[in-house]
Amino acid sequence: MKAVIIEDEAINRDFLKSLIEQNFKDIEIVACLESVKRSIDFFSSNSVDLVFMDIQLSDGYCFSIFEKTDIQSMIIFTTAYDEYAIKAFEQNSIAYLLKPISKEKLDAAMQKFYKLTSVSSKSEAVNLQTEKLNLLLNAIASPAEHTFKNRFIIKQESQIIIVNETDIAYFISKNKICYLYTFDNKSYRINYTLDKVMEELNPKRFYKVSRTFVISLECIVRIDKSVGSRLKLEINPPYKDSDVFVSRESVKDFLAWIEQ
Repeated sequence: MKAVIIEDEAINRDFLKSLIEQNFKDIEIVACLESVKRSIDFFSSNSVDLVFMDIQLSDGYCFSIFEKTDIQSMIIFTTAYDEYAIKAFEQNSIAYLLKPISKEKLDAAMQKFYKLTSVSSKSEAVNLQTEKLNLLLNAIASPAEHTFKNRFIIKQESQIIIVNETDIAYFISKNKICYLYTFDNKSYRINYTLDKVMEELNPKRFYKVSRTFVISLECIVRIDKSVGSRLKLEINPPYKDSDVFVSRESVKDFLAWIEQ
């Protein structure tokens, strides 16, 4: 089966492509598109079975694509924000995945895709789509509360230390070991990876600015433009071992996160 990835952030695009290729051998990624314009051009003369689609693209919102083309493919939306869920389900959406995308999230979405493509009759497909719509309407009427981790329990020698989420300034990964830093400039080693940290914490308060750094919104003091279109962050408490940068590829998403 053929699929397309529509994502303007190279890091996110490459990661998702790798995740799909490693775990779903029957899915062939035939194109990776980074803009509304390129997507419109592609779907004007091509069709695929499945589309992985980011919502905020380099030249606008993905919903503009549907105004110019007739996409019959099933769509798995991928985004850093949850406010577009209702609009996304107006299209042929089968899943709405919040970044960071994990193997577990992708697995669940792909199972829905396989279930829909394996139904044996048109009536079964209609029933399945109706069931999906009813689930969505119920979720809108009575949204399930998404609970995020609000404290970390840290064992340190003979002590058990409780660190509340509101006291966390940032997380650092050094030599494959993750450290938590608090606003009062204390640090603790934790048994997490940065990806796992992002799965547990509220994405409106925390952002992974680089491969080794997750920061809280409250710790940012100043943002400066740097060489190579990166952003340099001044944070409090300061991290003395190195400067903190937002990569060029992540600048757009980062600024959108700041402005949320």
